Amino acid sequence: MRILSLLPYVLSTFLIGTSLYISEGSNINIMMFWDISAFISIIAGLLIILVNFKFSEVFNALADSLSEKVRIGFRERYEVDKVIIKSIGSYTLLASLLIFSIDMILILGNLQSSEKVGSSFALSIIIILYALIIRFLFVLPISISLDKKMSKINELRVKEIA
Repeated sequence: MRILSLLPYVLSTFLIGTSLYISEGSNINIMMFWDISAFISIIAGLLIILVNFKFSEVFNALADSLSEKVRIGFRERYEVDKVIIKSIGSYTLLASLLIFSIDMILILGNLQSSEKVGSSFALSIIIILYALIIRFLFVLPISISLDKKMSKINELRVKEIA
């Protein structure tokens, strides 16, 4: 993977961080966006992928998508890689929605202590935010990378036929 291809990620992370820093003056604490239990739940959602795919398949999918080489004989493998990467995004989002639903049941079941409802609700939304970040910064770019490789293979095959 070329260093320049990481520039949009670095720039967008910098801009998001800057906007959070600026908004901190308006009583927004950056630590509000960190919750270890939500992070652990997301990791658990990521590990569920290993139920359907071998670790080596997941590793190969990541390696293939980050490699600059386009291998003509790998079209089928790239298709499997894309299924794996999309599954990672789906499982992560589904796990976060499951945990969010459980959190909502617990919050609504404990409405007697109304002073904790706001903070509990905010913490339950963080897990969905984490899942969306993984889909946006990880799954989507890797999926696009695999699409580009499959398109390149199709172009090379058309040139071979012609």
